[in-house]
Amino acid sequence: MTIRPLRVQDAAAVRSFVERLSPESRYARFQYVVKEVSPELLRMLVVADPRSHVALAAFDGDEMVGE
Repeated sequence: MTIRPLRVQDAAAVRSFVERLSPESRYARFQYVVKEVSPELLRMLVVADPRSHVALAAFDGDEMVGE
């Protein structure tokens, strides 16, 4: 398992991770109902401004298993 900052290249892994979450987990994570990962949401998750926040993710091989 590897933990590292998210990169733009991780967009597909992030989309897959969010899609595997239950509706309850999506609501708890985003504080609103997320039915699909929009391009805007995906951009918000993978394009971090290091001056204000860092998005870390756990990867098992190529599969994102946590954020």
